[in-house]
Amino acid sequence: MNPYSEYLGNREPIEVLSETVEKLPQIVKDIGGNNINRQLITGKWTANEILRHLTHVEMLHPSRIRFALTTENFVVQPFDQDKWMNPNTSWETTLNAFFASAEIQFNFISKHCGRREKASGYAP
Repeated sequence: MNPYSEYLGNREPIEVLSETVEKLPQIVKDIGGNNINRQLITGKWTANEILRHLTHVEMLHPSRIRFALTTENFVVQPFDQDKWMNPNTSWETTLNAFFASAEIQFNFISKHCGRREKASGYAP
């Protein structure tokens, strides 16, 4: 079960991910460099921290997908997203890493998306 399916509606995940990659530069531009590190709501992440989280996920998911496609009954390993944060990473570096990771992921998924029915796994 996809924990994000309620946000996808009838749309394919790869379609939504592609749109996110296309929209992200404008979103970051709209926020602006002066505001990207501001915490707008107490206890919530800044835009830069959200961008870092998206980048971490872009780096992590290709490995999860590869394992799910090649390992029978693969168990997805959870991670503590707060412990992955590095406050010393600039938003520019994070954004570049996001795009590099996204390109690698989309190339792999595009090549293997027809194998979805062969993938098996479990996420605790």
